[in-house]
Amino acid sequence: AVIAREALFARLEEPPGRSVVWISGPPGSGKTTLASSYVDTRRIRCVWYQMDADDADPASFFYYLTHAAQKLRGARAREMPTFTPQHSDDIASFARNFFRQLFARATPPFALVLDNLHAVPPESAVHTALEAGFAQVPKECCIIVTSRSEPPGALARLRGSGQMACVSGVELAIGPDEIVAVAAARGQSVSAEAAAKLYERTQGWA
Repeated sequence: AVIAREALFARLEEPPGRSVVWISGPPGSGKTTLASSYVDTRRIRCVWYQMDADDADPASFFYYLTHAAQKLRGARAREMPTFTPQHSDDIASFARNFFRQLFARATPPFALVLDNLHAVPPESAVHTALEAGFAQVPKECCIIVTSRSEPPGALARLRGSGQMACVSGVELAIGPDEIVAVAAARGQSVSAEAAAKLYERTQGWA
């Protein structure tokens, strides 16, 4: 019973040439729900990758991402680049090659969802790998990130060039009309007056 938030879906698609979508907000604000309902409503093929603390190790991250990507056409594990200790010296180069091959096996429209990126510490080399990989996303494809943090300064150029769309916690707030829709999706009837009071009490927090 998730409602389609069309206004936010439009934000995720702007600017038209964007290749990265960054959804940020506090816990429980609806980041993951927005991402999942977007790919479902728009019928976008996706690989959904749930980030956790173990992904701070680049070898672990690329290993499990390779297995997640096996659902893609032709993306057998043995065909994808394998991260070795030698790649630690130039992780950005490895990431560019890895993401190029990953997206080459995807049929557009396609999205790679990295859910809960905040679980990976800022000092992890995985962030360096992702910054390099973000530049390898082809047309009609995108990487969707959900995080409690806003995009780091290192991605400012990507954002400034129109390659990144951002939705913040403030924008995730559920308005009175959406409160009515959420209730209706669950078989409940809420008046406009009651929805306004709920919004005032919750400030739109999901």
